[in-house]
Amino acid sequence: TAWIAVSLFDRYLSSGKCKSQEALKDKYKFQLAAITSFYIAVKVHEEFVELDTVTLAKLCRGYYAAADIASMEGDILFALDWRVSCPTPMDFARQM
Repeated sequence: TAWIAVSLFDRYLSSGKCKSQEALKDKYKFQLAAITSFYIAVKVHEEFVELDTVTLAKLCRGYYAAADIASMEGDILFALDWRVSCPTPMDFARQM
């Protein structure tokens, strides 16, 4: 899940769409994009982990509001054209 989050984060920053250029210039938005990429990866690829924006905001010790995370999630998904599911080595291994 961690490498999927890094992949989403990297693809978002290199897309040049939406607020990705702002995230490259602002530490606050950069960190917000990173934690939101992790949140998206968990939502899409983890079956037994339930993580919501309120819990994530608490894990960030209130540095980011749940609304900020939700807003950034929409921005990342739009910038990536909703292409968040990528095959992993485990997906191939399960097919064997």
